[in-house]
Parts: sequence; structure tokens; C-alpha cells
Amino acid sequence: MSFTWHPDRDDVYDGNLYGQTPLSGPPSAFRKDQPYSFTMKGATEDSLLLNVTATRENVFTYWGRRNGGDARVIKFDILGGTFTYKSLGALLYMGNGEGVGAANLVFTIAGYCYLEALEVAGDKLGGTEYPATRIDIQQSGIFSVVATTVGGGFEVDISGAGMMKFEANEIFLSYGSYKTRGTPPITGYSLDWVTSSPQPSASKGMTLIDVTINCQSSSTARLAAKTISLTGSDIRIEDNATMEIGTDAVTVSNSFFIMSHGSATLTFTRAGDPDRLFNYDKCPPGMFNFITTEGANTGSFRFRTGSVLYGNYIFLRLQEGGLLAINGQVWKQGAINGWTIVSDFQNPDLIISLKKA
Repeated sequence: MSFTWHPDRDDVYDGNLYGQTPLSGPPSAFRKDQPYSFTMKGATEDSLLLNVTATRENVFTYWGRRNGGDARVIKFDILGGTFTYKSLGALLYMGNGEGVGAANLVFTIAGYCYLEALEVAGDKLGGTEYPATRIDIQQSGIFSVVATTVGGGFEVDISGAGMMKFEANEIFLSYGSYKTRGTPPITGYSLDWVTSSPQPSASKGMTLIDVTINCQSSSTARLAAKTISLTGSDIRIEDNATMEIGTDAVTVSNSFFIMSHGSATLTFTRAGDPDRLFNYDKCPPGMFNFITTEGANTGSFRFRTGSVLYGNYIFLRLQEGGLLAINGQVWKQGAINGWTIVSDFQNPDLIISLKKA
């Protein structure tokens, strides 16, 4: 029995029936129109590979494009097995921008989903800044994207030991929310965004606009790029979660790093050039914000300087620049609601945390 992909029908891929199946065709052959859905189930070794060959006249694959009538929810349920979309030249677009209300393309990932294309982007709902695509990653599911550009935005929830990975020449997300609330995956991070430099292009870095990232429980996250730009975006860490930010320079505009209850850590792993890491004079007041109103907070912001001198310099610049805060109130010295902010150096990291006044 052979499997056929249908743009205008519901498809179910059962690994017990189809085993390992490669399919080849142009990008348009593997679109999925509303309201039709795709379900995959099976063991890890059961696989569906879409080999996509783009031409000048045929470069787009749409998942969730409306095909007459109102915009309706389309589901991609990867409940087991390994699903792969692979193309060097195709553009993969997700969600229906004409929809309103809630996301109209919904992924449930408990198996493995690998997407490789020239560009992968998530549309937003018409007239809003809300994503048209929701991705729920559960159990040990993996949602992995390799592309020249990852763009747009998504509404993402990662639980269990699930993982989302973006690896691209450029990551440019202009809306969306990303929550990790599980345990670390067997390898890698719960949320892992990395920009690389595939030839012949140089890496363009990572840009986040109107994006929220919330790391909870004991989940792990990493953002890695030569440069990172944050505009109107918040990164919140709580419980026992950990996040690493590996970059030479961060541009911050109306964006905040928020440390809430628990013993979470957020570490800047490449802080060896403290003058380049931030433009301190242009950062928003209270950029690093400790929250004490939601439970005991023993969390810390860390900077891997490898040097006591550089560590002290960063703390002084943050302190004098009014870039540290307690419950949104800028801290420079003394106590706020019975709390103060202190620094310590434990080689190779500067550690900034709260202390009872």
C-alpha cells in the first residue's frame, strides 16, 4: 500500500501501513488547504519524507491557505513517527492571514517534525499582531526548522521533554509567544534558536519584535547569534528554568529581562567584551527586573566575563545606568520593599541576584 499526499483532503499516515515513504514533487504539490488536516502516527523509524524541488514558477508551499469559504482550523498532528519536509529552494508559509480570532493552523507534535526550506514563515491573523499558527510540542516531540530565513511568528507551548529548534542564517520574528514549561530534552534545549553562516551568505543575526519568551519549570533555552536585537519584547525566567544568550552584542529597545520566583538563571555566555555587549546609555531603565511578589526569588542574571575586572565593570554600568530593577522600580542602591541587589563573582561568571536588606 502506498501513501499519497492530498492538498484538498484529510490525510492520515499510519506507520504500520506505510513504514518509510519518500515522496517527490514541486512545492505546490505538498500544500494543505483549509479545512483539511494531516495526521501521522507510528514508531520513530516510520517516516514520511517530502522531497520538494522548487522551480522559478513553483516555489511556494502553503499550509492553511483558504480554499473558498471561511477560514477554518487546519490540524497537523504528528503523534508519532518522523515527518520531514525538505527543500533547498522552496518557501514554506504557515497559517491563514485572512483568519480572525484564534490560530487557524494548529500543530500537535509528539513525534518528530523536521522542516528544511529556503524560508519558513508563520503568518499573522488579519489586522492583528497575533500568530495564525499555534505549535504544541509534547512528550519528547521535536519541531526543528533549518532555513536561510525563519520569519513571522508563532504561538508555541513546549511541555514534557519537547524541543523547538530554529537554525537559520537569519531569524526575524515580528510577533508571537513562546513558552517552555517542561524538563530538558535528552539532548539540546527545550527552546533553541541559533543563527549560522551557511555559504555564501554571512549570518544576519536575530531580531525579535513584539515577542514574549517565558521559561518555566526546569526547561532550558538558548538564543545564539552574533548580534541580537530586541524591540518591545520580554524574556521571563522562573521556577528552575535556565536560559543562555550567546551573542557579542545586544540591542535593546523597550524590552526587559524578567527574573521571577524560583531559582532560575539567565546567563550571557559571551560577555568578554563588556563595552560591546550593550549600549548601556540606550537601554531601557530597569531592563533587568527581579520580581519578589510571586514567591521566593533566588534566581540570578549571570555574565560570563572570565574576569573579575570585567564583571565589576558590567555591574557598575548596570547599576549607575539604572538598568536594574525590583518589581519594576529602578534600583541603584539601598533597599526596595526590603530587598536589595548584590553582585558576586564565581569564575567565570558575574552573578547578580537579590538579597534581603
